[in-house]
Amino acid sequence: MENQPQFDLKGKTAIVTGASKGIGRAIAESLAKNGANVVVSSRKQEAVDEVAENIVKAGANAIGIAAHVGTSDDVHKLINQTLEKYNSIDIIVNNAAINPTYGPIQDSTEDVLIK
Repeated sequence: MENQPQFDLKGKTAIVTGASKGIGRAIAESLAKNGANVVVSSRKQEAVDEVAENIVKAGANAIGIAAHVGTSDDVHKLINQTLEKYNSIDIIVNNAAINPTYGPIQDSTEDVLIK
């Protein structure tokens, strides 16, 4: 049985952080399979390039942008390079693993997430 797209994301652009392996990679691949332009992001350029290349080989659109989401400059770089390539950001999946605090995220301040 051939896998059919679950929903149509053609023309949409998705950034997936922590996408070099595991759940993040699976999310990036799934979004691409459903038609999204995918920005694969994690801290190491080699790792994100490998995932993006595999997505492109499968017939979808993807690029790899290395970024540490705990660093404000890297977050800005990620956003700016995504907009330069695809002109929009429609979906963000923040799968990157950081854990500087415990408790509900809504009780955290921005400085806990971005330094």
